[in-house]
Amino acid sequence: KAASDRAGQPTATPTAVRHIRRVGSSPPIASSQEKNARPSTSSPRRAAMHTLLLLPPAHPRIKHVVVLYEENRAFDHFFGHQRRLKVNGLKGDESNPVNPADPAAGAVGVSGGAPYVAREQPRHGYAAYQTKLDIVGGVPRMDGFVEYERSVHPFAHRTADAVMQGFSDGALPVSTALAAEFAVFDRWFAAFPGPSWPNHMFSISGTAGGGTNTGDGHLCRPGARYPQRTIFDSLLAAGHEYARIYNDSVVELYLEALHSPEAKARTQSMDRFFHDAAAGTLPALTWIAPRQGVNKSLGALGGPNSDHPDCCDVALGERLRKDLYEAVRAGPGWNETALLFTWDDPGGFYDHVPPPMAAPPPDDQPACFCFEGGGTSCHGRDPRGLDPYARLGSRLPVILISPWLAKGTVVSEPSVRPFADSQYDGTSIVATIKRLFELPNFLTKRDAWAAPFDHLFDRLPAPRTDTPLHLPDAPPPTRRRGPRPYGTDCDEPSRRMRRAISTFEEALGVRAPERLHACAEAAPLWATSCEGGTMLEASEWLANATREWCAGPGRARDVTQQQ
Repeated sequence: KAASDRAGQPTATPTAVRHIRRVGSSPPIASSQEKNARPSTSSPRRAAMHTLLLLPPAHPRIKHVVVLYEENRAFDHFFGHQRRLKVNGLKGDESNPVNPADPAAGAVGVSGGAPYVAREQPRHGYAAYQTKLDIVGGVPRMDGFVEYERSVHPFAHRTADAVMQGFSDGALPVSTALAAEFAVFDRWFAAFPGPSWPNHMFSISGTAGGGTNTGDGHLCRPGARYPQRTIFDSLLAAGHEYARIYNDSVVELYLEALHSPEAKARTQSMDRFFHDAAAGTLPALTWIAPRQGVNKSLGALGGPNSDHPDCCDVALGERLRKDLYEAVRAGPGWNETALLFTWDDPGGFYDHVPPPMAAPPPDDQPACFCFEGGGTSCHGRDPRGLDPYARLGSRLPVILISPWLAKGTVVSEPSVRPFADSQYDGTSIVATIKRLFELPNFLTKRDAWAAPFDHLFDRLPAPRTDTPLHLPDAPPPTRRRGPRPYGTDCDEPSRRMRRAISTFEEALGVRAPERLHACAEAAPLWATSCEGGTMLEASEWLANATREWCAGPGRARDVTQQQ
């Protein structure tokens, strides 16, 4: 019997079989599909690891899935110090050497006290992350976090401490209450060992389409959109509805599929989510993007709530999680709804668990590396000879919420695996949605491989009646004004907002005001200032641009005239 999934009833590890179909189950991977659905096997060992296993049938208990996709937090950083949770967290004696080649240089240990608004943002691009993992002999040693930050960051000592810092016990009252009341995963890994864009794409399309870093166009062509199919396309083709909820601007517009008329029609505001939750009319899948900028109508509560360690206030992220839960809990659809609160990547923060070094590449598109000056390598191997699509990133904090989950569930190693080495990662989301709604096909080999979690809803004979209507209060807003991590200012547009401005300029055929355009082009990471534009101005422009984009082609009217 499985030793994982520790709360609730134990489940047996499935027996290896092929081509078995049962009533109510997802269609089998028949021989005509098998070539596309099964990961490639380049050795007898890999072939054995990727033997297809028996999965339990789909069930009708969950009809609505709500995903909140937050930004840039590692598991140990978020939950490692929360003693209320019986998870694989921190013991307190973990550390990283300042210089692995010189033991006399000392070490920086893990600590609590992480602020809600990060003073520094750790580096977390693909190359930086590989150095932090310190992979030797195919095994991540997890001891390069401090060394890397001290070697490259202009605020070296502060960032070296911050990268090892986590939230103190009790500092996250909402998230900890949800994790203790429902289920928390302590072996859920980032689908990609790098930054946001590739992880976003893996989580909704099962592949990054060649991408390895945020901001890179498809095949390293500036501004080129990624062509892959998404889980939203699969749901719609099977007759299921979905909604993509935005707070201030749409994200993931680097995916071509999200520019279709069908996608625009299903891109809705947060007000629509709260209305549908109250009415019990949520669609099959609701995908929520947090706020990146400012909503001045909300006053102190209107700051960025994406948890990104770049002037975003985690106290506001806690408030968002509380509001979403309480809205669904109060609605008539509660017993048929599952909420998944997850983060896209670990954000460069330390985690003590080495990520798995074996996962199937998703498709025939190898990873691309885009170099300054226009150089491109699309051969699928980084300078160390590693394939970034054939392994996973560090652990993420992931909370699963449903009245069908036993209180205090901790999900560790998967007890249900499509393949012998399947793990929980970002593509487990689309793998589970496929099963819950009996979609006919996987998107890629990666989501065919990923461990699903729909079986977790099968353990109780009836939905719980003791789930709380209300959660503890979130901490008060603590958004810090003044210098941002890189010398810019918390009241200036973030790099993410600058990219969004450029995206909407291209999509709508309009030009942002010059003061914002100057910020949009101020791309260097260590830029000291934008010239004139504020976060509020950028937020208002992006909100108008988003409404214009959702309404249709919108190329005839300049959205700047709406302000």
